[in-house]
Amino acid sequence: MRIQTLAISAALATLATAAPALAIVNPLVAQIVPLGGSSVRGNATFFQLGSNIEVGLNLTGNATAGAADIRKGTCKSYAGSATMPLGVSQDTRLSNLKLEQLNGDVLLIHKTSSVTSPAVGCAEIKG
Repeated sequence: MRIQTLAISAALATLATAAPALAIVNPLVAQIVPLGGSSVRGNATFFQLGSNIEVGLNLTGNATAGAADIRKGTCKSYAGSATMPLGVSQDTRLSNLKLEQLNGDVLLIHKTSSVTSPAVGCAEIKG
């Protein structure tokens, strides 16, 4: 019985450490809340995929194809310029980045396709 238990424990330990090179690790979901009287809501999902992060946006409300970007700060007080413009796509890839590097940043959804237009939605990225 003891040998069988040790064999099972060893097999489980091997499975736990074996992961494909591009396995999704720590998906992070941040809730998008409205800003400036808009009704934009939804979520931003960040998936670590190898050395990249896949960003998916799911928006409701008066969301149009406005630009999105990542900035330092909080939804109440964020940096004046984008550290990572994401464009207007619902799905974006951030290359050579780890989820930990986004911790404490915010994702902004803008009114138009320009990141200089007013923000209408915001998600605080917390890991």
